[in-house]
Amino acid sequence: MLKSATLGVGVAVYFFDLHHGGEIVEDTEGQDLPDLRSVEQVARKGVIELIYDNLRRGVSPLGWSFGVRDREGRIALLLRFEDVFRQPRAGPAAQPTGVCGD
Repeated sequence: MLKSATLGVGVAVYFFDLHHGGEIVEDTEGQDLPDLRSVEQVARKGVIELIYDNLRRGVSPLGWSFGVRDREGRIALLLRFEDVFRQPRAGPAAQPTGVCGD
């Protein structure tokens, strides 16, 4: 875990790899996020944007998923696009589905 010099809060780098059609598009930049709840929020937002953009072009992304990994390559979250499309967002007290550890 890294320490943010400006916030004094523990953050880690997470990579959001897109899995679609048997291919994996690896995220090479990653994002600094403070916790797994934030990881899920960023992943859900990305899924919603990709669903919208692809459906507008006539492409169904519902077989796709995000595999979110930490700097060491451990999977922190696997989020299928179908799950975001079909399920309402979890409330603040609910444990997010697909999150590994916390």
